[in-house]
Amino acid sequence: MSGGGVESRWHLDDVETWPDESSSLTHEARIRETGERVALVVLSDDQTATRNQVDRAAEEAAARGAIRKLIVAAFEYEADDARSEARGRLEIIRLRANRDLAIAELKPGREDHAFVVVGEPEIEVRNAPGQPQRIVVEVKGWNTYDPATGNVRAGKPGDIDCWLLDTDHDGRSFYARRIHFPGKSQDRQLKRFRSALGSRIRPEHWASMESLTSAPFSRPKSGRIAVRVVTTTGDEMLAVRDVPP
Repeated sequence: MSGGGVESRWHLDDVETWPDESSSLTHEARIRETGERVALVVLSDDQTATRNQVDRAAEEAAARGAIRKLIVAAFEYEADDARSEARGRLEIIRLRANRDLAIAELKPGREDHAFVVVGEPEIEVRNAPGQPQRIVVEVKGWNTYDPATGNVRAGKPGDIDCWLLDTDHDGRSFYARRIHFPGKSQDRQLKRFRSALGSRIRPEHWASMESLTSAPFSRPKSGRIAVRVVTTTGDEMLAVRDVPP
């Protein structure tokens, strides 16, 4: 079994069922390259990794003094729980399982990799020009780890299928209040959609819909915004930012 981070590739050996009674942790393993033991949470394709579940797993893993890494492998994550993070001395690494794993007929090969690191896009939140009570969000970029080569490449605007903006994120559910399709001005379906809207849509709003920068919006009452980026390869990345009032 192999896993990857932005700057390294790991091979997990001696994968065993978690030895203690646990409602969250499923396995432990050894990283071949470093020899350190890691805790694992491996979920089936019909399970969503929740914040509470990860919290419980982190507490149990941290109780074992020798464990410094917790790896969570799941097909889906809660909207506000898709980022790797550090909690004290414990590093939590979230992997998103490839849906191809659910297709039994597929034969594994070197180019078929089960997990990819769930990344976070780089975004900038700034005041709207001349409107101090309103803000705009810009997607600046992201890095993609290629497990086949072990290299990291910078994402390109053309790699984005769409990006979604929750302008008032409640910390539990992601609600797409703005949807953007950058560089898709020649898309036939969007052209039909624009034609159907006619004069009901403002040109400046349509321009922002095709951009990596949002139209201005009011500061969130919750104090948070969230951005989800969906790439042309189906990868999803989430970023949550606090926004002062």
